[in-house]
Amino acid sequence: RSLRSPLDAVLHVVRKGANYIAGADDVVGPDPSIRFQAPEDGDYVVYLHDQLMKGGPTYAYRIEVVPVAPKLTISVPN
Repeated sequence: RSLRSPLDAVLHVVRKGANYIAGADDVVGPDPSIRFQAPEDGDYVVYLHDQLMKGGPTYAYRIEVVPVAPKLTISVPN
């Protein structure tokens, strides 16, 4: 939505040539998000489409892939 695109994005992750892994709509916030850990080495495909199957030159999008970093650490004193 930060691009002011009319796209109502739905995001998907699949294993190339194999099974569907995960999908997300914009349930929380304006853009879809998936936390994904590859179950094994291989090629994975990320794709998206408009919920209403519309499109055109103004339907811009940006996909960001970032590693998940821990937000909390716990330690026990000796």
